[in-house]
Amino acid sequence: MKKNCFFKLLASILAAVMIITMLPVATTQTHAATKKSNDDWEWEVDGKKVTVLKYKGDASSVKVSKLGGKAVTKIASSAFKDNKTLEKVQIDKGVTEIGSYAFYGCENLTTVQFNKKIKLKKIDSQAFAYCYSLEKITIPASVTDIEYAAFDNCQSLTSITVPKNVINLGSKVFGNCFSLKEATIKGEIKTLPSDTFYNCTYLEKVTLPTTITEIGSCAYQNCYMLTSTDGLIPKNVKKIGSSVFSNCLSLTEATLPSKVEEVESSIFNNCKMLETVSLPKSLKTISNNFFYGIPDEVLRYLVVKAPDGSKAAKWVENKDERITLKTK
Repeated sequence: MKKNCFFKLLASILAAVMIITMLPVATTQTHAATKKSNDDWEWEVDGKKVTVLKYKGDASSVKVSKLGGKAVTKIASSAFKDNKTLEKVQIDKGVTEIGSYAFYGCENLTTVQFNKKIKLKKIDSQAFAYCYSLEKITIPASVTDIEYAAFDNCQSLTSITVPKNVINLGSKVFGNCFSLKEATIKGEIKTLPSDTFYNCTYLEKVTLPTTITEIGSCAYQNCYMLTSTDGLIPKNVKKIGSSVFSNCLSLTEATLPSKVEEVESSIFNNCKMLETVSLPKSLKTISNNFFYGIPDEVLRYLVVKAPDGSKAAKWVENKDERITLKTK
């Protein structure tokens, strides 16, 4: 009886196995990326993705649109790096990413035009760095990610607007843009990264979103033309990093907003024209080196305003007898 049950069970298992093996098996087709080239271009095709690998031509004006009859979707890392003849580039709507160093060192590039329907998402690190002649660029509204030093050393750039869809902004993104006078960041970022406007010596006006709660270190270092902190520290900021206003030689007045809780060291290092600093009641943590680097002749005439009885007031009172404290 037991043998009959065993053979029946075995027969059932074998039948099930045969049925399963007879069922159609889904297959996944894979496309091997292929590299192609002509006299001016090297590119890679991977299914519907077309990536510019290298531009080898010497034209002064170039349009990145189609290669091999297919729309370009990406400009790869270093694709145009150190091209000395390029003056103008048009980027068509199919491109979704510009790789790191893509246009790095294109020192004669003055004009970058994006198709109005472009769905560009990412501008990678140092993509346009050292484009000395770039005077203006309109970052597409579709962009969400601008990486480290993307526009570093764009020394002819006079104004810039970061669109509202940007949620990731890398450090030093506009560093060493000596001619930059006005910058607007619309993206709802939470931190103004370190060195964002480092060495923007002619910067006069900055507009920032209220979503920012932290100012990174050296964000405005060497911004010689800034005279006050108006607009530079949004109202919801809670933390200010070290050396934020270091070497801002024209800065005369600084007001920290009412929600600031923590301030790191040397934020006014070498601010030779500084006259008044207003501190909020909300301050909980103040670096012992808060006034480090302020010249002695400035400290003797510096007026610090703080709410009566606040931690900030008590800290200033016990910190340096050369500073005049005014409570309010």
